[in-house]
Amino acid sequence: TEVRYDEVEKRVVYEPVKLVQEYRQFDFMSPWEGAEYILPGDDKAEGAK
Repeated sequence: TEVRYDEVEKRVVYEPVKLVQEYRQFDFMSPWEGAEYILPGDDKAEGAK
């Protein structure tokens, strides 16, 4: 539900939200949590072992 103040009617208006696309749930890792695997060709990661 969307809430806004209508200047013409001088009142708060409650309206349903109209989504252009269907709602999508993205399941990404947090940017603060790194992957446990080492990418191929990552020489820096191999030296850190």
